[in-house]
Amino acid sequence: MNLAGFNLFNVLKHGALGTGMIDETLAIQNAINAAQAAGGGAIYFPSGQYNVSLQGDGYSLRIASDNILVVGDGPASMITNLSNTGDTILFDEGPSQLPRLNCGVRDLNFFPSTFRDVGSSEIHAPYFNNFHVTGCSFSPANNLFHRCCIKLGNTTVDKVSSIAHISDMDAIQFFTFLYMVQVTKARVYACSTDSGVGEPTTVVIEGGCEGITLSEWDMINTFPITGPLSSANY
Repeated sequence: MNLAGFNLFNVLKHGALGTGMIDETLAIQNAINAAQAAGGGAIYFPSGQYNVSLQGDGYSLRIASDNILVVGDGPASMITNLSNTGDTILFDEGPSQLPRLNCGVRDLNFFPSTFRDVGSSEIHAPYFNNFHVTGCSFSPANNLFHRCCIKLGNTTVDKVSSIAHISDMDAIQFFTFLYMVQVTKARVYACSTDSGVGEPTTVVIEGGCEGITLSEWDMINTFPITGPLSSANY
């Protein structure tokens, strides 16, 4: 996914500072809301540290429109979750109960300030079509582990998500790198992961996932796959 055709919504122009000194959840959500009101756009995080915290029902930042890309400048663009529970970024299907279309996250560093609890994730897209995550880092300091880096899909049988592209990730200190439920046509490649916790789970695939392709996958001190696979090629 590239930025062609996306209007840019710089979080600094919506009140964020990127200093890592204050909670900037509302300012960043204002930028997201502006992009949603415009029918889509790229939420841009220039280099800096942006603190967020739990603001709603299990999330810090909520995206509930199509054609939204969240993008930074690479590892220097850090999103620090101050809360130990909930999703850092939730791509919510909203009251329409329809899949999010053409959304994604690119070139951000997820850097929590606290141990992330069971059920939490940095990126969560329950129901989607055409979802991209590329060039992101999950690398907290001081042994503050991510519980789950990326969570895709939904347990609801009639809500099968499709077309997920996960690429060029650098992840350390996590329990589960990727958790997928009811996702078809998913491609995961060129990802480097080291859980740092000695647990045998980095990728969990459940609930009828099909068409999974894994290549150029570097697993350190982990097993590459757990859970049932259907029509898998890895």
